[in-house]
Amino acid sequence: MYRRHDLLEIKNVEKIIEEVASPKEREALSEEIFNIPAIVRRQDGTIQKKLQVGFSFPFKVDGIRFRIACSLDKAEITESISPYQVTQIYNNRSFNLNILDNIIESAKESEVEVGIFGSAALEIVTGYSYLDSNSDLDILVKSNSIENLKCFYSKVKKIEKNTGKLIDIELEIQNGFAIKLKEFLSDTATIIAKGLYSVELMTRDEIKLLRSSKDKMKRGY
Repeated sequence: MYRRHDLLEIKNVEKIIEEVASPKEREALSEEIFNIPAIVRRQDGTIQKKLQVGFSFPFKVDGIRFRIACSLDKAEITESISPYQVTQIYNNRSFNLNILDNIIESAKESEVEVGIFGSAALEIVTGYSYLDSNSDLDILVKSNSIENLKCFYSKVKKIEKNTGKLIDIELEIQNGFAIKLKEFLSDTATIIAKGLYSVELMTRDEIKLLRSSKDKMKRGY
């Protein structure tokens, strides 16, 4: 099952992008940046046998990240990379970002599984420059221990304070849904949960925490 934030390697990516891009958008593209993954986005259920995705490019137009949305046949997908697998890829790379190192180390100390999505994930997977001084970091976590989650959240807040970077943390729960960790650790009675097909308002009794379980990579990076 595909989940929000998954990165997809697909066949014929250049052809797919050119088919959906406007003439003006095609002018902004260059051949060397066509080999980027698609990002799974929320599905509206209107398109059968296809998956709605987005492409985010490593440049901005008029100060805004250049993006293209489209739908593709699932047969075009050659591999799916989860946020947790992005962390594995990062750990195997020769380059490093101190703030990510600190977040991953904090997750290990807190016994929380951590994944990376958003601009940081795209930079890790593609090698293109997506992050700048204003970029936030997007993190996905999984744990069935509230105490461990509290420990991790406390450590991340210290990292935010020391670096001045905003770190947005989503907590994965049942059925591919995710909620804001900050909201989960607050006193609010209901929490917004975002899934692949819907956004729901859940009570705390409806939320089920997941055990950490490493996603296996189909191939090495």
